[in-house]
Amino acid sequence: MEGSADASLAILCSDQPPFTGGVAAPSTHPDPRTDAPSSAGATMASMRLGCVDWGVGAKWRFDGPFGADIETKILFVGNTADNITPFRNALKSTEMFRGSRVLKLDAFGHTSLCMPSRCTANYIRGFFQEGAMPEVGTVCEGDLELFRPWNGSSTADSGGEEEEKELDEALMALAKIPLYGT
Repeated sequence: MEGSADASLAILCSDQPPFTGGVAAPSTHPDPRTDAPSSAGATMASMRLGCVDWGVGAKWRFDGPFGADIETKILFVGNTADNITPFRNALKSTEMFRGSRVLKLDAFGHTSLCMPSRCTANYIRGFFQEGAMPEVGTVCEGDLELFRPWNGSSTADSGGEEEEKELDEALMALAKIPLYGT
């Protein structure tokens, strides 16, 4: 099943060079592509330990070239607190695709989808509906306060427009999607 712990482990383990040599292997095979913050070490270690002696590699792997001169605009959304896909990767991606932009979500959350942000949702909607891009350097704040339930009904309670109510409901539904390992 897509999104299951087993599928995620299979993808993670098959896409990287193999770890051999038992549980000590990850410490002897550093991954030069990552420089995750030290606070993410335990999480990353537990994920990668599942790959010890995996023994199955991907049938093929794309190693580049990455980037292109394209006519289609790309909007990258980067979260400042995501250790799996750090914000610096979104910035790097815009360098590889001329004309693309980054929308920065300055909020604590695992992914940009799981952190409710009306600001972010409105920019994404504008991009998909009208091709509108945010100004360079645009930053959106999350609407969620850490360790507190999000009050997605605030728009409805204040007599907001029907479209705003629907957006709040969609953001609440996205925030409730179970994450890997939960």
